[in-house]
Amino acid sequence: MGQKHSKEKNIQRIQANGHKIRPEETLNAWKVPATSEFPVPGGRPDYMWVETGGSRAGFQHMQAKGRSQQFEQAGIPQAEQREKLPILAEAHTTVGRYIGEQGKDRPIMATHIDGRVHRNAITVGSNGYVVSMNPVSSGKLKLKPGNPGVPRTDLRQGKAKGCDR
Repeated sequence: MGQKHSKEKNIQRIQANGHKIRPEETLNAWKVPATSEFPVPGGRPDYMWVETGGSRAGFQHMQAKGRSQQFEQAGIPQAEQREKLPILAEAHTTVGRYIGEQGKDRPIMATHIDGRVHRNAITVGSNGYVVSMNPVSSGKLKLKPGNPGVPRTDLRQGKAKGCDR
């Protein structure tokens, strides 16, 4: 079964659940596994999707206000963003690691794709619609021990692995 067939089936299931979705504008639609770490207030929906959207939500919103350049700096060329950002949103919400919050309620997820760890804040509506996603630089993260990206302490040397101090 190809990705297009799977997307179409997922769109049908989203519609069957009573959610408004525009199939012709849907860039990606996927089932969220029970093992997902992605937190959604009020409970995680069974399916999520990215639509073309507009200036306030969806893929176009992800490209607004210089975000396209931020994704480019994070290793996703602008010419590939229409294809890769919906896939990245799926990866974050299905196999990504929850590593913190941006603001009060924007989960930051980490996922390893194309040889890089991508850290993005992502907003998903209670119906499963991906409203927004933006890169978060590791310098701005305040992570707790045990989260991905936090160096483990080497007890023998008394310093964090990978650090020169």
